[in-house]
Amino acid sequence: MVPTPGGRTAAPPSTADVGRIVDEAVARVRAHGRDDVLGPLLARRDALARPECNVLVVGEFKKGKSSLVNALLNWRICPVDPDVTTAVPTLVRWGPEPRAWAVRTTGGGEEGAETRTLEPLPPPGVGPLAQELGADAPGDGVQMLEVELPRPLLRRGLVLVDTPGVNGGLSSAHASATLRALGLADGIVFVSDARQEYTAAEVAFLARAREMCRNVVCVLTKVDVQPHWRRVRDLNRGHLARAGIDAPILPLAAPLRHWGLRTGSAELDRESGYPELTEVLLTDVVKAKQAFAVEAAARAACDALRQIEAPLAAEHATLSDPARREELLERVLGAKERAEALRSASARWSQTLADRFGDVMSNIDLDLARRLREVRREALAMVNTSDPAELWPDLEPWLYERTNGEMVAHFETIRAQAAAVGDEVAELFQQHAADADLAFDPSWLGADLEQRDLAAPEFEPQSLRDLALSAVRGAYSGSIMTGLVGTFASFAVPVLTPLAAVLAFTLGRRSFASARESHLRQQRVEAQRAVQQYLEETELVSRKASRDMLRRANQALRDHFQTRAEQLVQSAVRAVEATAQAAKADRDAIPGRVRLLDTELQRLRATLRAAEQVLATTGTPRAA
Repeated sequence: MVPTPGGRTAAPPSTADVGRIVDEAVARVRAHGRDDVLGPLLARRDALARPECNVLVVGEFKKGKSSLVNALLNWRICPVDPDVTTAVPTLVRWGPEPRAWAVRTTGGGEEGAETRTLEPLPPPGVGPLAQELGADAPGDGVQMLEVELPRPLLRRGLVLVDTPGVNGGLSSAHASATLRALGLADGIVFVSDARQEYTAAEVAFLARAREMCRNVVCVLTKVDVQPHWRRVRDLNRGHLARAGIDAPILPLAAPLRHWGLRTGSAELDRESGYPELTEVLLTDVVKAKQAFAVEAAARAACDALRQIEAPLAAEHATLSDPARREELLERVLGAKERAEALRSASARWSQTLADRFGDVMSNIDLDLARRLREVRREALAMVNTSDPAELWPDLEPWLYERTNGEMVAHFETIRAQAAAVGDEVAELFQQHAADADLAFDPSWLGADLEQRDLAAPEFEPQSLRDLALSAVRGAYSGSIMTGLVGTFASFAVPVLTPLAAVLAFTLGRRSFASARESHLRQQRVEAQRAVQQYLEETELVSRKASRDMLRRANQALRDHFQTRAEQLVQSAVRAVEATAQAAKADRDAIPGRVRLLDTELQRLRATLRAAEQVLATTGTPRAA
């Protein structure tokens, strides 16, 4: 509730109320033939009618993520075979009939563009395909499966994404792909089962996920087969509290859900926990996205109505006050000149956009190099001060965790810097910064999710036989040396015999240590090579992903403001034409034309005030 100037409290705007405002704005835009502002307005109306809320279902392997999606939708769409796992993400959204596609990408190179294709699939084959792709999916170019289902929950705008498992949390080889996807999610469902409490890796993953997404809900699956699930839930709550993670934990039982729906038992369905999860998703995620859609639609309506109002107001002022015709004409000509300047390639906002993104590109390259250089320094220091064969089981997950954390932070830095550029350009464009925020659709700021695995070197243990031979060779060398001395000084043999034994033992021990040290150096070289190769490949793919993100951001902002400039030019041109025609209008026709303009302006301004009131209740200041 928002206080109004009269001291009363205004109710939050409903989707239906804003929908009527947008429909009226669409009607006014069409009536005045402004197709240039119609497209964005229709897009916002469509988003208002069914805002898509991306909810990622994440967790480690075999925790019940696919079973959760199937039970939530009451449709077996994701694989749940205990011997297979989800190979690629499966995205499920609403559709009038069941349909499915495999999303494949081809091309891409260092600077090349990728081609995205949809390969139709029969819906019954979605599960088997997701199982069979396995580790070959990246090579086949399959990035994900997209499914449409006619389910009431999905019709509300919910989009569920069943992700591959991430064993080991941040220390998993493929955790960065899931983590980067979390930054684009409207909500996250973190899945664990009732067999054990959260591991340290799961808590660390949850902490990072909570930083990247405001709406996180934890679920505990398989409570129907684990009698001690309440104890596990309480332990998990303690882990979350100590980590400062504010998220509910909901117990779930998929078999109860299916049996309750099959038999029509509302009690069994309620005991399954799925109705509570549905309510949380609809309340915390869908409503939040709807609030964003309401604000965006109201702003689009305001913008479109102002574009129409300007020419009408100019004509009305000219007809109502003929003495000010020259002044008014000069004013609208000035507005046209300023709008054309904004459209020009030499406009300050355009130059600033290009310059700032050039700076960001340089900063991002440096940021990436610094982050990976620090990881490399720490990893090599660990390798050079220990036995790589013994260290590797701990080094590998550590390296994944450090790299994943740094890469996620790197891509978040890109988003922040791109958003800052958008704010600066918006101010130069004489817009409120929030308008630029609405242009930043996360879908085109998503990073390439390609991931590199660390190729573990083959550490061959040094056998005792080799070490013994090295010691014998050293001792034998000592014996030869003392034997030569004795050959030329026979009187010294009684003295040299014990010295020979001491020398042979010393040289043998040194040969033994030298052999071990040489083997250790070779193992360190192999470990260093593996770490270097992994980090070089990570830097290569991450740099391409970074530049792709910035290129998409630059293009989207440029197109957004260029479209705005075109709209302003069109409005200014119409204002100039209307003012010129008003100056030549027949004196007898002026009163009737003024009345028509009064009626139309009143209608426009009433709708405009309603849209502005929506923005006032959402806490958004009126744009300048």
